[in-house]
Amino acid sequence: MPDLNSTSPENVSVTDDIICIRDNFLFPLLNDGKEIILLSHSWGGSAGGAAADGLSKVERAAKGQSGGVIGLIFIAAFLSRKNESLWDAVGQRPANFVLYDDPIPGNVFINTSFATNIFYNDLPVPLADSAVAHLLPISKNAISSPSPSNPGWSNPGFQGKLAWIYTLLDNFVLPATQDVVMNATGVKWDVQVFNTSHSVYMKEPKRLAETVRDLARGWVV
Repeated sequence: MPDLNSTSPENVSVTDDIICIRDNFLFPLLNDGKEIILLSHSWGGSAGGAAADGLSKVERAAKGQSGGVIGLIFIAAFLSRKNESLWDAVGQRPANFVLYDDPIPGNVFINTSFATNIFYNDLPVPLADSAVAHLLPISKNAISSPSPSNPGWSNPGFQGKLAWIYTLLDNFVLPATQDVVMNATGVKWDVQVFNTSHSVYMKEPKRLAETVRDLARGWVV
C-alpha cells in the first residue's frame, strides 16, 4: 500500500490507497469475471470501503459486466464516508502510543513499547515480538485526507452482504468503539464475535478463514 513506509509520506493520500486496492487487487480479478469478497482490517477499512464502491455484482451486471464484489467484511475497522478522512472519523484524538513524524516527517508510527499490548495482547511473547518488529509507519496525510468516494458499505448493492469481525479483547479498536462505528453507518451488519485482540488473524486464523468461507457461501447467488 502506498501509505506504508513511504519515503515521501506528505505526497500520499487515501486516494492513492484506494487506487492501489482497485488496480492491483480488485480489477485484475474482476476483469477475469471473478467474484470477490473484500476483507478490510483496522485503518484499512476507510480505503477498502471506498475501493468497493460501484463494484458490487449487481452494479456490474447492470453494466453487462461479469464478476463483482459479492460481500464486504470489516475486521475491527475504522470507517469513513465521502469527503471525510479517517482522522475525522475517529475524532482526531491522538493516542499516547502514537508517534508523529517518526521515523521521518509526515509519517505516523506506533510506539513499540506499547505495540504488544495494543495489537497483540493475546499472543505468545515470541510471536508478538516478531509481529512488532514488522510494523511499518503510515503516512499521516493518508489518514487525514478526505475520501473521494462513497463507501461501498453504504451502497444498496452490498446490503445484506456486510459482515463485521468483532474482537472482544481489542486494545486498539475497543469493543465500545466498534459498536459506535457500526451504529454510525446506519446499515445492518452480520456480526461475528471473536475473543481475540486486534490481530484476530494471528490468534484464530483457522476460525477466521472458516467464517469467511461460511459468509461467502451465504452470499453467493
